[in-house]
Amino acid sequence: IPLDEMAAKVPFEFKQPAVIPDGFMPEQLASVISEGKSEFQFNVEKVNSLLKSLGSSTLLPASLDGKAFSVTTPAIAQVKYVHQDGKKSFSYSQFESPEIIAPSGVDASALRTALLDLPILPDNLRTQLASIEDWQHTMVLPSAQESEEIEINGNKAIFSKGAGDYTTLIWIDGDVIYQMSGNLDRDNILQIANSLYQSN
Repeated sequence: IPLDEMAAKVPFEFKQPAVIPDGFMPEQLASVISEGKSEFQFNVEKVNSLLKSLGSSTLLPASLDGKAFSVTTPAIAQVKYVHQDGKKSFSYSQFESPEIIAPSGVDASALRTALLDLPILPDNLRTQLASIEDWQHTMVLPSAQESEEIEINGNKAIFSKGAGDYTTLIWIDGDVIYQMSGNLDRDNILQIANSLYQSN
């Protein structure tokens, strides 16, 4: 959709950067994905059969059979900025956190334990996930080879460097997740992110 129509299409305030590095311009059209919801039901017998085939000793309780779980996928808004040289670009996205809702009466901790017991999980990943105390309100991010914890407007952020000049910055402010990634150096990506909080 046209960039100037995007703000009306998402259920959160879409912040526009006040600073854009020289040579970059936003594309005329922005991408918006509407929020959605899907529901699925456990067939415990089949799931446990799969868990056993994978070598798991912790199985799902029979009480989960036929219970409906829902997954809410958030609205996503994204703008792409392209450099005048046609070779470099970066994208900027905002979206709310996805949510998994378990049916009433389900022991979420027991379900988590069964999933963490999956033999296909590497031991170091299993240990890291199990060590998260507030696991129902924690966002888990894959770790890049070069990552750094910084602060954006008082919010904890993760800056990571990929191959070449590709960088990524992600943080949460309230209920909204912000992400920038592309051909930007550390100074530029931080300058753009902090400019979101400047008054226009």
